[in-house]
Amino acid sequence: MRTFSLGAGKDTVVFAANAAANGEDEITGFTAGAGGDVLDLSNFAAAAGVLQKADSTTGYLTLDNDGNSIGIFYNDTDGTISSSNVKNSSSNAGDIIVGDGKKAVVLVTTGDAGTTASNTYNVYYVTGTNSGGTTELVGTVTTDNVVLTLDNFA
Repeated sequence: MRTFSLGAGKDTVVFAANAAANGEDEITGFTAGAGGDVLDLSNFAAAAGVLQKADSTTGYLTLDNDGNSIGIFYNDTDGTISSSNVKNSSSNAGDIIVGDGKKAVVLVTTGDAGTTASNTYNVYYVTGTNSGGTTELVGTVTTDNVVLTLDNFA
């Protein structure tokens, strides 16, 4: 595991195209919100035009790698996901819908998005298959502000 401690100014952290090349990174001191730091995930999934957010206890994410490829699950019991969460279609709480051959990035946190002063997100690469999908943990990001916005992704 590599650890990156971000400092003052706007920093960009570039993730590799697959989990094997990326490894599992720990990123601390991440400044969220407009004008803040950036997670560049474009080597794996298309840049997001929309940032999907869902409470994992009551909602689900629909991600398609066509401008809608980054999602955040909050209020998750243990802050993790697995391949059993990835579906081709569903309306069940805690599910991630990703089409066959599509890629997405999902950040998962135990916190309540928008109300906590500090938060940690596990970052997963998700790939859809005809029978569901796969998940790979590629990093952990600790923010100074729980409200991640579309500005924080490239």
